[in-house]
Amino acid sequence: MKTPTAAQYKKAFQSVHARMHPRHFEMLRAHYAAPGHTISIRALGQAVGYKQAQGVYGRLGRLLCDELGFKPTMTEHGQPVLTSVLGDAPPHRTDESYEWTLWPQVVQAIIELGWVDQIEQANAFVVTWNPSHWAWDESDYARKVKATASGKLASIRWSCGNTKRILPGDRLFLMRQGTERGLIGSGFATSIPFEDDHWNGQSGATALYVNSRSDTLIRTEDRLPVERLLSTDVGVPWNSLRASGVHVPIESVPDLERLWTAHLLKLGRSIGAGASVADGTTDDEASASEAEEVT
Repeated sequence: MKTPTAAQYKKAFQSVHARMHPRHFEMLRAHYAAPGHTISIRALGQAVGYKQAQGVYGRLGRLLCDELGFKPTMTEHGQPVLTSVLGDAPPHRTDESYEWTLWPQVVQAIIELGWVDQIEQANAFVVTWNPSHWAWDESDYARKVKATASGKLASIRWSCGNTKRILPGDRLFLMRQGTERGLIGSGFATSIPFEDDHWNGQSGATALYVNSRSDTLIRTEDRLPVERLLSTDVGVPWNSLRASGVHVPIESVPDLERLWTAHLLKLGRSIGAGASVADGTTDDEASASEAEEVT
């Protein structure tokens, strides 16, 4: 079914306003504030204090479906995906790990209604690490893999080349360079770029770094390989990353997030980005470590 217009969504929201639960407004705000307006059910639930958010958000979806005469996407078992009125909820997933993105018309409607503070879209960047240029302590790496697998955040300092555009809250993806190339981690910046002693130890030399909270770090053998990255056009020159801190085109961020999420789900990893940032859990044991590189 064709997605309603922003004006139609606005009118529908106004009509169901009195029947909406306070948590429905919180969920809309959390969904809107997520990078690329894309969030998992699990992360959305934790953002508003619910372990199971699908049913609650689905009730809002039902209100809108009824008001708009919208026919929701159906699962392979014939069940309606009521949240498909709000975003592109995939019909083939029914667990709490799948992510979906708000329809642009919904975003415009809730902005015009004044239900959310209009924010500048968070950016995303690819930061890089080359083991042949900087040796990451194996025990520290393993500890962070284990920590993020358990839902904790790992504090990691990444080099960012000459990039000074990164702001707190921007999405970061860690690309392993050299041999066995591919994505091995993700997180969010917690600082603007700052100057410090160069990662290569050269006396008097400096480099730019950014602090981050990483929600995911995986083993090299579990990486999202560069061949898979090249098969999906997200506007990133994977074979010509000359330095760390490459900007991901804003329109491509949701696609890269989906690609990364799908890969993690195949590994049996839960998606902890939104959830971990929301609850503030940090791998304090490894908070002073560094993972930096310039290619």
